[in-house]
Amino acid sequence: MNKMGIWLDHKKAVMVFLDGETHKIEHLESDAENHYRPRGGWKSSGSNVAQSKEKSLEERRDHQYHEFYQKIIEMCDNVGHIYIFGPSEAKLELRKELDKIKRSHITIDDVQASDKLSDYEIVNKVKLYFHAGI
Repeated sequence: MNKMGIWLDHKKAVMVFLDGETHKIEHLESDAENHYRPRGGWKSSGSNVAQSKEKSLEERRDHQYHEFYQKIIEMCDNVGHIYIFGPSEAKLELRKELDKIKRSHITIDDVQASDKLSDYEIVNKVKLYFHAGI
């Protein structure tokens, strides 16, 4: 597989591998926790205890995202060109993780914002992106 398109947000990734005219789809869930929402009214969110708990949960969530991105990167072994798109900041965070690795055989062609899409729409978008560039 030479080319790969990745649609992702913080909850899941849909990866489309292209090899000539054939394609393969893989799904990966992040299993990251939701954002912390304090209980007990508006005063409880400003307390030191609530802020400390929120910070530790945010650090844990960041670590879970890092593990999620590492799983995606592991799936990029036989890929030469990557196209990343999605609705959240996750696409930029993945790009940072890929830039840290400095794999010489992987080229990030583009990172674009995109709405939520069905699998069919994701496959078509990836095919159009790479076939328009040929």
